[in-house]
Amino acid sequence: MPVPPFAPLLHVQTPADVLALEATPLAQSVRPCSTYALIRNSALAFGDKTALTFLPTAEPDPGPEAPVIRWSYAQLLARVHQTANALHKLGLQHDEAVAVLLPGCLEYHLALWGGAAAGIVQPLNPLLSDDKLAALMNAARARVLIAWGDQAHAGEDGLWAKAQRIRHRVPSLAHVLWVRPAPGCVEAQPETAIANTAANTAANAAANAAARTAADAASPAAVTDFASLLAQEPD
Repeated sequence: MPVPPFAPLLHVQTPADVLALEATPLAQSVRPCSTYALIRNSALAFGDKTALTFLPTAEPDPGPEAPVIRWSYAQLLARVHQTANALHKLGLQHDEAVAVLLPGCLEYHLALWGGAAAGIVQPLNPLLSDDKLAALMNAARARVLIAWGDQAHAGEDGLWAKAQRIRHRVPSLAHVLWVRPAPGCVEAQPETAIANTAANTAANAAANAAARTAADAASPAAVTDFASLLAQEPD
């Protein structure tokens, strides 16, 4: 049964109102029972109001090269639908995992909420080593990896290079979805992360090479552009 749009249970104006609100059972005060229902409810209630604002750079007025991006609640819900439908068409089942290797970009919300609507989301810490990331994905038997990055800029220390190495070490992985950075968005690499990544790359070079050789023979996960995949889905 569809959940009606948000409506205030009562107008909180006095300490007594606060006590009354706190005494209301959670199931009665929060009707949506999933993140998808919550986002859908928000779209019904707030529609064209801004849900997310993304600044590609730290500048408050970055100019036409890296414009500020705003999504309304309705646009967020439409993109969540696109993501969930795209994952479903890739063959993702409700009990299969979508691994997410993304920074704090808009696509992270699509991977998180759209992935949860279609299957099980596995957020990954980008600062973990290749070994730890591969171990986590293998434990979850991840079927899809959504990864971000610009290898031309970040090289072997970047997230996309890390995703390329990992995909050869997860036999269950069928698809890798590449999220391209927004215009003007540069992949940040803290000094400690660079040092850790470089050390990990050197320490695991032989293991990665062996894994790539074995995985290449077994047809590793196909790489698809995330934005192009979503463009095929209706709003």
